[in-house]
Amino acid sequence: MARSFLELTDPTNRQYKALRAYFVEGLCSGEVTHRFGYAAASFRVLWQQFRQNPQRGFFLPPQKGPHASPRTDRMREKVVAFQKQNLSIYDISRALESAGQRMVLSQTTNS
Repeated sequence: MARSFLELTDPTNRQYKALRAYFVEGLCSGEVTHRFGYAAASFRVLWQQFRQNPQRGFFLPPQKGPHASPRTDRMREKVVAFQKQNLSIYDISRALESAGQRMVLSQTTNS
């Protein structure tokens, strides 16, 4: 049962506890990175962002954007299925349009 409290799975909770350890408990950044599993550079960015604007609702769970709807999820599944067939973005767009669905072309690269 104790492991449930020691192993942080929620990123917001992890950030809160790491920053609290640094700013309130006075732990050095090396101890905080070790205890909470951050890379030194990642924790440095985290505390710098917090110092720049601690009033921004830093520890609130991230808001889900407009893309997180069941309709969009279904569209995404269809697009992924077409991609697995090695269709181009133009072929996918035509296939969706023939099914009565409109898709705005957006091509990204994974690197």
